[in-house]
Amino acid sequence: MTRRPDGALQMVVQGVARIRLSRITQTEPYLSGLVEAAPEQAGEGIEFDALANTARDLFQRLVAASPQLPRRWARRSLPSPLRCSSPT
Repeated sequence: MTRRPDGALQMVVQGVARIRLSRITQTEPYLSGLVEAAPEQAGEGIEFDALANTARDLFQRLVAASPQLPRRWARRSLPSPLRCSSPT
């Protein structure tokens, strides 16, 4: 977690499962809502492959531009495009 020059906090988080926001329950003093499981669905085809490659490239650029993130994340070979969201 880092503090940006404007005072905002910035952090990268890792979840254990995909979720979908089903309803916002409050907005003040902070945002809160109800979520439901959103199972991962494997894709296929040229468009899916292109999107997966773009996600990998963007993640590697994020790691390269963020000194607080471990460099090993950028070098890691991901076995599946669905694992792009789990760099550890």
